[in-house]
Amino acid sequence: EDFEGSDLTFCGMFDAEDHRKYHYMYKHVKGRCVVHSGKRRHGAMDIEKGERASLIMWTKSRSFRNTEQYEKRNKANLRMGPADRVCLSYTHDRDYKSLMPKKLQYNMKPRQDGEDAASSSAASTAPVPTERRWERVCADGELKEGGAKMIALEPENEQVGVFRHRGELFAIDNRCAHMGGPLCEGDIEDLGTRAKRLGMPIGGRDGAR
Repeated sequence: EDFEGSDLTFCGMFDAEDHRKYHYMYKHVKGRCVVHSGKRRHGAMDIEKGERASLIMWTKSRSFRNTEQYEKRNKANLRMGPADRVCLSYTHDRDYKSLMPKKLQYNMKPRQDGEDAASSSAASTAPVPTERRWERVCADGELKEGGAKMIALEPENEQVGVFRHRGELFAIDNRCAHMGGPLCEGDIEDLGTRAKRLGMPIGGRDGAR
């Protein structure tokens, strides 16, 4: 169908000094494919209108992933450094919440009032103090087998997904570690949930993928 938005953004390579700086934005064209290195930081802007479906294929080398070089590269911490908003990642950047304005967190918005479409720099946001407290989710009988419920913690801008699977209750971060999508809308499979946006499996006991 016709759609608007969902452009692809490309930033620097993961092992480069400028890996958090915006490089290029690609507008989708029906029938055309995009081939790029998996080491290049990339993401999709939020879709603004209509629907679209993409065929995404990954290629990987099992022999390379078993080498010391690959293990060393993956254990190394990413350099933080300067960041453009569209390059920040909920998964990869430890300072994501301090740099991304709260109203834009877990979204990929192309433009805000008075802001450049792509390369606006991230601005520091003061962290919200957290505290331990009980939060009511629902009565035990309200959550049926295979069901899920999300609770939103507004001050902290967090979401917790609570699932009932095989008679047990599980609570994990409701946001998919890949794109920040809502896990409560996914499918529950064998003590895990499959993220709706990309079909990525997430562990139901610990949130691991």
